[in-house]
Amino acid sequence: MDSTGGVLLDLARGKFYSLTFTAAEIIRALEGGARFDSLLELLQVKFQVPRKELEQDLARFLEEMERAELCRPSSESQSQA
Repeated sequence: MDSTGGVLLDLARGKFYSLTFTAAEIIRALEGGARFDSLLELLQVKFQVPRKELEQDLARFLEEMERAELCRPSSESQSQA
């Protein structure tokens, strides 16, 4: 991943996904163990987006990742998202 985004490979299904810069930042944070609230804080500081808008966008992105089976929620993050 670089300053323009990145690529996410799903080796199990033979698929790849092109990531925007923001999506790459989220994936990087998830790989580091970030939870929903810490992702919100990170993205709000970095991109200066209103928190309510960011909550909705982040929840939608994570739901799409779950549907594609690229991530799964922890029990703690499920109750927050």
